[in-house]
Amino acid sequence: MFNIFENEISQLVIQALESLYIIETSKKIDIIISRYAFLLNVMEQLKQKQNNSGYYDAVLKVGPIYRKSYPNAIIQNYQLDAISNPCAFNSAEFYCNSLNNAFIDHCTVEVEKMYKLKRDEDKIKLIKALLNTADKIRNELQSNCSFAYSFQKAIDVLDKVETLFTKAN
Repeated sequence: MFNIFENEISQLVIQALESLYIIETSKKIDIIISRYAFLLNVMEQLKQKQNNSGYYDAVLKVGPIYRKSYPNAIIQNYQLDAISNPCAFNSAEFYCNSLNNAFIDHCTVEVEKMYKLKRDEDKIKLIKALLNTADKIRNELQSNCSFAYSFQKAIDVLDKVETLFTKAN
């Protein structure tokens, strides 16, 4: 039977697992950005509770609950790292990599669409939208990930895409 502390931890851990999964797998930049803001709040609460003697027991009890809610979901290592030691989890690094991967996937989809377009006006419109997305991600990275190891790699990807599509525009 859960006590109040275990119930609170359980809810936070499930929210963290869900948010981490969504951030890691989503292709929609706006969803990643909003979920990251939510995740930071959840992780801060978990950090405050981590040193409580019942924290790890409460985390262990979440597995069956999570599997019941998400029977096809397999908890990944990055999720386990985050919930088992929230104080050590590098959320900025995780976020930087997730944004970068989502942007690369987004570019791939948009380029495929562009090849199918017939009119130059439609191609230009798509390129402008892609450049706006790149700008949004650059701002997000600079605001939240500038100290992450993968920051420069993500910025380099943005620079290459912007250079390529600015020439095409």
